[in-house]
Amino acid sequence: QAIDHMLQHWHHYSAFCGDNGDGYITEMIESGTWADHPIIHATAEMLNINITIHRTVGEPTKIAIDSEHTIYLGYYVGFHYVSFVKIEEE
Repeated sequence: QAIDHMLQHWHHYSAFCGDNGDGYITEMIESGTWADHPIIHATAEMLNINITIHRTVGEPTKIAIDSEHTIYLGYYVGFHYVSFVKIEEE
């Protein structure tokens, strides 16, 4: 679904994904391919949620969609993304 969103709004994503995106899209639709920042951004737009990405190096990256809902991801820089689960304090 994120790929479909990207294709529908290609003018917004083309600067991040290459000339016409054929190679990028072909790679991203392969089973087992990990998400990258453009896919995460497209997911935020598609689901209408904010995403905050906490990185192992540097400040958090915020994808603000002007939503009241936010999810949090971690990013091991140069490796991969992980999801976070909020732990309630007792």
